[in-house]
Amino acid sequence: APTAGTIKVNGSSTINAWYNGNVTIEAVNGSDSLSQHASTTVNITSITSNTTGTTVTVTTTDKAGNSSTRNYTIKIDKTQPTCSFGTLSYLGVNTTATIDLTCTNTVSGISDKQLTASDFIVSNATITNVSRTTVTNGYKYTITLKGTTAGTSTVTLPSNKVTTVAGLGNAAKTSGSITITNVSLS
Repeated sequence: APTAGTIKVNGSSTINAWYNGNVTIEAVNGSDSLSQHASTTVNITSITSNTTGTTVTVTTTDKAGNSSTRNYTIKIDKTQPTCSFGTLSYLGVNTTATIDLTCTNTVSGISDKQLTASDFIVSNATITNVSRTTVTNGYKYTITLKGTTAGTSTVTLPSNKVTTVAGLGNAAKTSGSITITNVSLS
């Protein structure tokens, strides 16, 4: 029987065994030193949709009609992370409150990165802590804010701070605005 060929995948670069764009697949010839190589083919020549695992089979046939196969798994995630802020109902000067940011991706998931205060842009407040918990298909970041100046405050997550396992970064996301007051609630 011949030695099965391999495949050449053309397209976006792979990160963590994932592609983050469309791919085309070419057969690379196998060999047979006894009966000589006749053909090498692949069952799929392109993949253009998200997939957590599509099997590509390469088949090599020799001139005697014998064949051998080899399987490869191709994974594609072309979807950016989805990030959304929760709401923050009150923040006063010199008081603290938390706001949640949840980032998910249902194809490859979210890469394992702990965000820090320096990953965010904040107005009229400072971030004193960022903690992370696991949620389905991603992470929830709990951001602790301390009001510094009366006025309107927002928290912005700039683009590409959170990435999928396939390497795609988030779009920039800003929380709803809140008014920081000089009066503490009692």
